[in-house]
Amino acid sequence: MINNLRLIINNKKSVIITVGIIFALAIMAAKYMFTDTAVRHGNYQYVRMVQVENQNNLNFDYNAFLNSSANYYQYIDNANQDFDFTKINSAWKRKTKSEQIDWLKTHIKVTSFHSNAFVISVNFDGNITPDVDYMKRHGSLIVDDFIRAGEISLTKIVPEASFKIVSQDQNIPEIQKIDKKNGLMKFGFLGFLCGAIVTIGVLYLIEWKKSILKENK
Repeated sequence: MINNLRLIINNKKSVIITVGIIFALAIMAAKYMFTDTAVRHGNYQYVRMVQVENQNNLNFDYNAFLNSSANYYQYIDNANQDFDFTKINSAWKRKTKSEQIDWLKTHIKVTSFHSNAFVISVNFDGNITPDVDYMKRHGSLIVDDFIRAGEISLTKIVPEASFKIVSQDQNIPEIQKIDKKNGLMKFGFLGFLCGAIVTIGVLYLIEWKKSILKENK
């Protein structure tokens, strides 16, 4: 078997090298195309503490109210005009309103204190979008539009009520740039090795099959 492999390698050296190079180039190209240009450390987080003014019911449940479907419908209608949700969910426009609400509820959290104050926090994974610049410029609109939609919904019940943001905070992932060329040679070598091994294996099987046919004759 070893002698046969040596003969195949010597006789088909050019074929083995050619296929190895093709594998190497293909793997290097795939590595270059699909490697991200940056690694994001941390999450997107937008937090607002809100005080409700001109509302005398201290036991009003803002958690249930702001998480209601009616409020979310109001929010989506308004927010779609300000924020491009396809930046953080490529399937956004293919979702129904109900699916959009369910998805948003996994990222938006309301904490109510039953004293005419509540906190809205919006959290997204740092890799939810490669467009960090867009999130830096427009990400806060997600929480601000939610607050605005809640105020509009509440004034339909208590016309004199209004929301006042008393504190706010946000975190943006730190960006670490990546040189896409790093590691290409290593992947190229592995690709060449895989291509050569596969080619040798195929050539060996072909020669083995030929030898069996000769013996049968």
